[in-house]
Amino acid sequence: MDGQFQYFSTIDFKEGRYRVQVNNIQIIPSMTLSIGGVRSSEAPVAYSDIMLRNDNTFRKNKLAQRSLECVDQYFLNKFAFISTENDW
Repeated sequence: MDGQFQYFSTIDFKEGRYRVQVNNIQIIPSMTLSIGGVRSSEAPVAYSDIMLRNDNTFRKNKLAQRSLECVDQYFLNKFAFISTENDW
C-alpha cells in the first residue's frame, strides 16, 4: 500500500533491462470517521470500477480526465519511464 493507492506490480527482466507493470489499482479513501473511539473507514475501491464504462472503455467526462491525469502523475513520480521499442 502506498499513499492514496493500493496496487500490485510485476517486474519482468530481460538482459540489461526490465519493465514494471502496475495492475489492480485500488483507491484508498482518505476520509476516516472516528466517533467515541470507534473508527470507521471505507474499503478500497477498484479504480477500474470508477473509470471504466460497462464496455471497458474509459469515461470521457472532465472528472475522469482529471483523475487519469492525477494517477498518471502519481506513477510518474514513483517510476522512471524510458520509451523503447515494444519487443516484450
